[in-house]
Amino acid sequence: MGNEHSFIWENGRGCLHRDLDTGENNPGKAKQSPILIPDGSFDNVGIAGMFKKIESM
Repeated sequence: MGNEHSFIWENGRGCLHRDLDTGENNPGKAKQSPILIPDGSFDNVGIAGMFKKIESM
């Protein structure tokens, strides 16, 4: 596919942003299981602001 990402919730930590490692980066070898890996911080304030701006239109 493309550039897949995920948002997950963990008790005590809140919303986390993760990248999806599809396990398909080893040409000529068997595909590995997809896993979620850390992908920087999630700008929850900025994202919430964008949703509020769109909602008010």
